[in-house]
Amino acid sequence: MMDHAFTFAVIGGDRRSFYAAERLEEYGFKTKLFGLKGTEIYLPYEKTEADAVLLPVPFTRDGVHIFAPESSEKILISEVLASVPEQTMIFAGGVNGIADQRISDYAKRDDFAWMNAIPTAEGALLLAMQNGRITVKGMAVAVIGFGRVAFAVAKIFASIGAEITVFARKEQARTQAHILGYTAKPISALADCADSYRLLINTVPAKIFDGNILKRIGKDAYIMELASAPFGVDFEEAASLGVHTVSASGLPGKYFPETAGYAVAETVRNILREKQILF
Repeated sequence: MMDHAFTFAVIGGDRRSFYAAERLEEYGFKTKLFGLKGTEIYLPYEKTEADAVLLPVPFTRDGVHIFAPESSEKILISEVLASVPEQTMIFAGGVNGIADQRISDYAKRDDFAWMNAIPTAEGALLLAMQNGRITVKGMAVAVIGFGRVAFAVAKIFASIGAEITVFARKEQARTQAHILGYTAKPISALADCADSYRLLINTVPAKIFDGNILKRIGKDAYIMELASAPFGVDFEEAASLGVHTVSASGLPGKYFPETAGYAVAETVRNILREKQILF
């Protein structure tokens, strides 16, 4: 353990970053915030005097700048990485295409994914209530995929009476879904029964809804896209065929930033423990 209070420079992000910093303070760390509402604009790293840098999830939207919607100035990824000393750890969420050994991607860890699945599922339920003309109770819902997010989605929708069918590629996932009380089918069967569902929730980041499936979706139904790029549905193609879609990425940050921010802080603390920086 260090002989001084471990300090994080929290740079960019939305309210999730603010609440992550709040929880880190509760854990006994010090934080210095930059590029968040009510804080300083981004300053050169040398002025932060931090032991680690906490960057947001998503790490970037355009591949050039740190995701920082509350900052009055754009924050270049290259500037941040170039100014952080070699021995300093960097924590970020959803980093792709950057080879930097200092970066720990907390969004790719199981502990974070499970914690983040709950606010994602509750956000999906909220959207279903806002977009549907019938109650979720009794609604026929197709959940595509059965990973962590899909698991949480199926559970929370089923808890208030939705009729859940899980479509999954792997037989093991379908067996698990069946044991939990859901109807389970292979994804290849979706085209034959797509018109049976009022809501189809996709969690698979690969094109699932081709033209053949889209043409079979009922006029009163819609697709909710929870997966990240490249997504399971082509929104333009769906629109051209008259299929209603709801893009639902970033639900934890949009609806539950405090819970989502605490998940970031908890995961970062877990990483520090694994690196034996904390005991």
